[in-house]
Amino acid sequence: MGALQGLASVVLAFLTPEPVFLSHPEGGFATFGPQHLCMLAIMAALSVVLLRAFRRLPAGWGRGTARHRFLVTVAAVPLALLGSRDSILIARGLMTPNFWPLHICNICEFLNLALAVSESRHIARVAYPWGMVGGIGALLLPGWTYCPVWSYASVGGFVEHALMVVCCLCMVGGGLYRPRLRHLWEPTVAAVTGGLLFRILNPVLGTNFFFVTQPVAAPFVWGVRRFGDPGFLVIYLLIALALWCAFDGMGLLLRGTLVCPAEVGDEQNLSASA
Repeated sequence: MGALQGLASVVLAFLTPEPVFLSHPEGGFATFGPQHLCMLAIMAALSVVLLRAFRRLPAGWGRGTARHRFLVTVAAVPLALLGSRDSILIARGLMTPNFWPLHICNICEFLNLALAVSESRHIARVAYPWGMVGGIGALLLPGWTYCPVWSYASVGGFVEHALMVVCCLCMVGGGLYRPRLRHLWEPTVAAVTGGLLFRILNPVLGTNFFFVTQPVAAPFVWGVRRFGDPGFLVIYLLIALALWCAFDGMGLLLRGTLVCPAEVGDEQNLSASA
């Protein structure tokens, strides 16, 4: 009986919801400290294993194909993790607007699943640049450093964002996303639309979705000082465009390593035209 109680205590401690740690940040971890670097190494290993598995799958898309099932699974897991953590918040009466699944990375997770199901290149043109910036940015600069690194809140956050990046690289490797500068207008229009929407909603909800109400990083703080508010949003968009171009270039460089050489350049049977 004592062993079961001890196990239950360990499980409950592991499942402690994120807001609880906000009042006890001393139990968190340092950005780029040993714990963070260890977790990054684990996420990198997980990503390599999954991408190698994807690379071995037969070419071709379509409902029921191996690639389709793989991408749907990898895209669904982050949403399952998100849903489980939100369920804990609701059960504990701790759900507030700040934890609603409307953060840009949450939206990327929904986009990834929509892409996996539909195989639409138009969705991919938003999901890839947004997901790469959001996923890698959150892995390198996690916003949950006040949580113990091995808590469910932290582990779930790392896994979610690592799988987001894996989904993006699978888009490139499988031909669902072909990096083209002429397509950058699609994520740009989506970003401007989302930014305007949350500029209106954030003050009402007391949130900072899309980071458009309050700058959260040095370049944006400088932008506010130099260009004011909302002038800093122009800097925000320019940085986003530069990062999207950089990740497009990375996608072109990595495409040949993500798919068997004989398959590179094959036209896929997609639901949307290029």
